[in-house]
Amino acid sequence: MPIRVHISQLSDEELLAKLGVKRRAKPRELERPHQVALIKWVTTVRELYPVLKLLYAIPNGGDRNLRVARKLKAEGVLAGVADLCLPAARRGYHGLYLEMKSEEGVTTKEQKEFLCGVSAEGYCAVIAQGVNEARAVLEWYIGITDHEPPSVLKTNLICQSHISGRQRGPKRRIDQRENYVRLTGDGHRPAVPKQSKWPFAVVIITPPASNLEEFHHAG
Repeated sequence: MPIRVHISQLSDEELLAKLGVKRRAKPRELERPHQVALIKWVTTVRELYPVLKLLYAIPNGGDRNLRVARKLKAEGVLAGVADLCLPAARRGYHGLYLEMKSEEGVTTKEQKEFLCGVSAEGYCAVIAQGVNEARAVLEWYIGITDHEPPSVLKTNLICQSHISGRQRGPKRRIDQRENYVRLTGDGHRPAVPKQSKWPFAVVIITPPASNLEEFHHAG
């Protein structure tokens, strides 16, 4: 005899499976297999390249309840921090920050802000789309290969575009204010006459002075 289970006893995953609904994977869930595969490769070669023993992950993502999120924020957890860090000076950089993404993953605004910030401070910041790109970045950074991966240049272009777009916004507002100063002299927006709420205009026609007497006698 089959065991009957009430719908309230099913977990969210089991309920979605019963209804035939496929849950959309979150970005972090798509990135995790790539990062795990990268760390597995690192563990196999770090005896040959001891600098990779310094590579560590920054557990900044994942699902957390509101209480835990507030506690972590109070402790200094920062949104957008890269997934991996290698604190070793190579290739003229102070260190390496590696942001892991799936092949279809995109960076958030906070992640771009962080990567651009550390890049401006002399760090190598790279967005890696998948485990193969991440491995190529590490091999190039520590000197296993001399070929600079395309993801390094791609990330630099993303940072340059992000910074230039951020600088254009305030400049436009300043130029608009300068136009107001030139027009009004006091920096205030010129007054715009209010439009009538009626959709038509009233025209008053005054007869010539010579016809006023005829107009009164006729009246």
